[in-house]
Amino acid sequence: MVSKRPTETPVHQLKVEAGSYDHKSIALDLGGPLDEQGQFLYRLTGLASDSQDAIDYVQRQRQFIAPSLTWRPDDDTQLTVFAQFQKDNDVPEAQGLPSVGTVFANPNGKIDRDLFLGEPGVNAYDRDQFVVGYEFSHRLNDVWTLKQNARYADVDDRYRAPLHGYKFVTNPKTGLDDQRYMTRYGVDWKQHNKVFGVDNIAQAEFDTGPFNHTVLVGLDYYHFNSKYHGKYDYNPPILDMFTPTYGQSLNFGNAYQWDNTIIQTGLYVQDQIKYEKWVLVLGGRNDWAETDNKAPLGGAHTNVKNQSFTGRGGLVYLFDNGLAPFVSYSESFLPLSGTSFQRSAFEPSTGKQYEVGVKFQPPGQESFVQVSAYQLDQENILTTDLANPGFSIQSGAVRSRGIELEAKASLNESLDVIASASRNDIKYTKDNDGREGRHPAGMPP
Repeated sequence: MVSKRPTETPVHQLKVEAGSYDHKSIALDLGGPLDEQGQFLYRLTGLASDSQDAIDYVQRQRQFIAPSLTWRPDDDTQLTVFAQFQKDNDVPEAQGLPSVGTVFANPNGKIDRDLFLGEPGVNAYDRDQFVVGYEFSHRLNDVWTLKQNARYADVDDRYRAPLHGYKFVTNPKTGLDDQRYMTRYGVDWKQHNKVFGVDNIAQAEFDTGPFNHTVLVGLDYYHFNSKYHGKYDYNPPILDMFTPTYGQSLNFGNAYQWDNTIIQTGLYVQDQIKYEKWVLVLGGRNDWAETDNKAPLGGAHTNVKNQSFTGRGGLVYLFDNGLAPFVSYSESFLPLSGTSFQRSAFEPSTGKQYEVGVKFQPPGQESFVQVSAYQLDQENILTTDLANPGFSIQSGAVRSRGIELEAKASLNESLDVIASASRNDIKYTKDNDGREGRHPAGMPP
């Protein structure tokens, strides 16, 4: 979530909403200078909302407040401090309805779109989130600027609900497989996450002959800890999808706990080089990561250390008429916390992306249109472990190919029209369970 930052232009907005499904909310956005010199700027945003849903029993409540303050002691120095608190109290819908009975025919008829798959009085999701941080920059001279950005987040949440098990079961009244009853499983978990990150950046702008350089050199640090305690009911009462009976009891047992930590340090450098109408970007990053996973109940403990170098590059040509064809390549490295059901540590996820496209933005205008094609190859991705609900497995490699179209029309100083469309084809390219060529679960074809 990107928080609004202090602004020199005074902002005084109050928004009140009411709508369908008993939706009601009030939001405020205040900001501007605190003194005549403009050394101190502030911003305060807040929200309180409450609404029902098209699905029976579902409810969403949120309270949010985010203050921030900027101090500019001189033209070369700026410090912004910010905080954020968010509280959610929801009755979640569990998940979507099965395709048989909604998209495809079911011998019992159509499943009601407002059907609640959970249990009233059981389904609940509560979340408390607190964030604090700062952004500092200081220009040393005409070449060098130093920056440091830091953020700490504390998130405490709990989720409790019976979920459907993705398959129909035999009708207990008739003994027939008539696609009427859906199996379910229950989850009751609470999780406490703490995240701290700091990014130190040195930026230099200079020329070497006909080449203009913007160089970034940085060192960042990331520390993430997650404590989880979950209980499961693998055999809760089944649900009649056409005449549901609620109030059935669940027996949450099968406890599972984890205490996972990721510590990652990255050293990176990037050079953006401009020569006449050409712009070339070259960058590299080296990561050192340590993943520590503990299972307090079973005593299992894994500790994995990884190191990886990733690179990126891009090239664009800027025509005088606003046309800008471009090509880019980038690599990714992402340590993953947690373990599989068998207590095996996950390998880091890696990726490679190729992209080519063209952007047209008439000179002196904000309006533009851009079209691009890309291919993203990812390895060691996590997917749902259907054999062990609540857990994930690493199931090989996925390739995503697609085309994206984005356009923006600035009609005047206060009105923009933005449109975008994309077409993606996502398939397994390698899988231990023989799913090559198939679409990953939960992703549309």
